[in-house]
Amino acid sequence: MKKEVVSGQKQPGSSQGGGAGANREISQLNARSKGTKARPRSKGKELLPTAAAFGLAKPSSDPEATRVGIRQPIPSACGIIKVKEILAAVTQVTGTANTDSVILEETLHLQVFYVANDNIVHLQQEDVPFNHLLSIPGTTPGMPVTANANVEYIIFHLDQVRAILKKKIVLIVEATVNDPPPIRVTGGPVVLEGETKGYAREQILVEATNVFPCIKKERIRVGGAEEVSEQILLERTIPVEAIKVKSIGTELVDVTYEVLPDLVMVAGVVHKQIYLVGPDNIVRMVEEDMPFSHTLSLPGVKPGDFVQVEVAVEFVIPELNVVAGTLRQKVVLRITVTAITPAVYVVVVTDVIGPGIVTTKVKIRVDSTILSVVTDVSGPGVKNVIKQTIYVDVVDDGNPNLVPLVVVTDLTIDP
Repeated sequence: MKKEVVSGQKQPGSSQGGGAGANREISQLNARSKGTKARPRSKGKELLPTAAAFGLAKPSSDPEATRVGIRQPIPSACGIIKVKEILAAVTQVTGTANTDSVILEETLHLQVFYVANDNIVHLQQEDVPFNHLLSIPGTTPGMPVTANANVEYIIFHLDQVRAILKKKIVLIVEATVNDPPPIRVTGGPVVLEGETKGYAREQILVEATNVFPCIKKERIRVGGAEEVSEQILLERTIPVEAIKVKSIGTELVDVTYEVLPDLVMVAGVVHKQIYLVGPDNIVRMVEEDMPFSHTLSLPGVKPGDFVQVEVAVEFVIPELNVVAGTLRQKVVLRITVTAITPAVYVVVVTDVIGPGIVTTKVKIRVDSTILSVVTDVSGPGVKNVIKQTIYVDVVDDGNPNLVPLVVVTDLTIDP
């Protein structure tokens, strides 16, 4: 529905010769369209004794907001409450003889049983490859090697805030090197024999880190007062008999506006009184109406929102061509629309942490601070991603106004 506003009193401006000038007049429009009213941390390191039978280690035990305002951090929904059990075993050991040493190549298999936020025990497992060099003097390349490795114990530390588990696994590795066996032929089958050349046993440390799924959120308040201001240029040429433009007075009349989804249409008429000096040196007045209409983009506004419209004549430039008998007029208007939209709280995801998870983020301005929000997320276990369009001030986008931005508001991650 269009809204009509009665303009103010007419006030003439002044302009000398062919120069630019006019008194500035502002018509303020204020109206309301019909139909609507405007977890605790772990105790630190724990020692896990060896389970000798399997060679596995186990644990023993609200002001008014404008634009985008008000940040309320939400406790991180990180995916681990406590570690229930850690199992570790060396699944592969190979030894290669080198000069005075043996190169060990091993694979450590880890199983972490933990309690997630759903109070269900989940399993996260990984294989950690590692190498080690044992010093055994007298060893030469090609010698047979027998290698072995066992887990002694595990020390771990859980950082619940960042959902990170750091593990230190202590292992005992050993290798035996034999002499190349001689071959004896006694008229029967070949017999292989060899003597032990060297033996070494060492304690080594392997470190590994688990990153558990973690979703970080903040509640922000969006909405409030949003303003957009634009200039428009009106041009018109009329025939005249004059040698000089004495002055031009302007008045804004019949100004109306209409609120549409994300748009405000403003229309009206610039009524002008042009005072011209004729060839006989007599000043005559010419009246003229110059209609205008303009649509301003105001993301988030909708029919029923309270709006304030301000239209002003910034200046008038007359260009008189005495020879051709024409007067060209350039009128510059400034249209400013302020929408008062209901402020609402929106929960936005600010970070997602987890193995292989990739996020896309955009920086927005919230009050006087800058906040990164997630606009897309993907990776192992990511599902049920919910997105919402909000109107925010995006940092460094070259636009001072609010713009629509699709952000992630919720998701789930399989542990």
